Amino acid sequence: MATTTAEKTLAADAPALTALVIKDMLPDPPPLMDMRAEPHNTEVRSILHVRYAADPYVLVAGNGYLLFNRSDHGPRLVPDCMVSFGVDSAAALNANAYVIDEVGKPPDFVLEVATASTTRREYREKPRVYEAMKVPEYWRFDYTGGTFYDPPLAGDMLSDNGLYVPIETLEDDVGGILGYSPALDLGLYWDNGRLRFFDPLADEFLRNHAESEAARLREVRLAAEAPKARLDAEVEAARLRRMRNGE
Repeated sequence: MATTTAEKTLAADAPALTALVIKDMLPDPPPLMDMRAEPHNTEVRSILHVRYAADPYVLVAGNGYLLFNRSDHGPRLVPDCMVSFGVDSAAALNANAYVIDEVGKPPDFVLEVATASTTRREYREKPRVYEAMKVPEYWRFDYTGGTFYDPPLAGDMLSDNGLYVPIETLEDDVGGILGYSPALDLGLYWDNGRLRFFDPLADEFLRNHAESEAARLREVRLAAEAPKARLDAEVEAARLRRMRNGE
């Protein structure tokens, strides 16, 4: 396969990172076999895409390879979702993989959604690999509520000695499980089989693409209806004035 090279130099006001050099494209990862998990993967990425859509130096990706370098012959991980801050997101996506020594840093946040075929790896093998990659946070989400993972929402964070320690989670009185991601500055909430993200500053849950579009359309409709509502009110007020004046 012919080698194609493209260099992307970050703007002067962008986070200071090494320029990303794209080398040979890696092959597509194997397709996801457990279709029950894919809607959850899609929603998680959709929510985070909406959150960071305006920032070209935030990468939200998933179902692509994550590896140290292209000569790495170890297991090629395919995270369901990863977020990386301070990178050229367009160039990273064009590479068809997240190669740490080319990007210049590991992703800041990785999430795996449970499947029957990957549970053992996600508990025993992947934590050690992500830990060695220096991924600051590694989260696991089980939409079934505990068939695959116990608890159904859990995260690990790199400590000062470079080893993972559990992130504290709390269970509320309706069975929801809440944790906090310092990397994202967001709460993660297991809500009746759905993973939701909570913005503590705005005091609200984040929306996915469909929810955001529905909210936008509601705002457009209300804005379009406002002039008619004002006109109707003015017509009614004029009618009442005429009645009072005996007209």
